[in-house]
Amino acid sequence: MKSLFALPLLALLPVLFLSACNQSSDSEIVAILQQNAQAAQSENLAAYMNTYHSQSPLRQSDKAKMPGVFSSYNLKYSISDVEVESSTDEEIQARYTLLTQKTDNTGPPFRNNKTVQHVVFKKENGQWKIYEARIMKIEYVE
Repeated sequence: MKSLFALPLLALLPVLFLSACNQSSDSEIVAILQQNAQAAQSENLAAYMNTYHSQSPLRQSDKAKMPGVFSSYNLKYSISDVEVESSTDEEIQARYTLLTQKTDNTGPPFRNNKTVQHVVFKKENGQWKIYEARIMKIEYVE
């Protein structure tokens, strides 16, 4: 009688394991997006670049662009609505919302905005890193 009840429980173990793995990956990518936003907000280029995969096609352009952003604006970044769209051992594709707001009246004009972005993460040395990102939608907010 015990073995009849144990069988369904054993069948659930792989599902529970995969669910736990997905939750771990999900929390890792949320943490990376938050680290990326925090590094940009604190204007820490090294920490910002550390969130990117070393082979990312975005790496060079962001490394060149961000010092100008840092010197021109004081911006606040907020991450929300992170949703994993697909996941393998090598790659995670996700979508998230980024709210970018200017925090003072100095510097050139800036339009506060909310973007929905598609982002691809790839593993590097056992850690998820941003590999690619593109803006899917932009909304200007006051």
